[in-house]
Amino acid sequence: MQTDNEDIAERVGEPSTSAGGMDPNHPLLQRAQAVLKRQLIAKKLRVEGEFREKQGELQASAAAGRGACNRSDAPPRRAEHTRA
Repeated sequence: MQTDNEDIAERVGEPSTSAGGMDPNHPLLQRAQAVLKRQLIAKKLRVEGEFREKQGELQASAAAGRGACNRSDAPPRRAEHTRA
């Protein structure tokens, strides 16, 4: 048995959607999809920038940590335990 939405979509010649919404390729959705795409791209660029910044901080911290082994104020290294 068809739902009212499926019946209307069939009469109009549009493919019906199982979610009861509009076809994702419907022309009325183009503006909303364009806005959403711009928002997603902007967010992606922000996250990538933050990631590069954190990655640079981590690399700088790691580089500074490598030199710490030669300093007298460096924390002592843990002793390695061996099994007998």
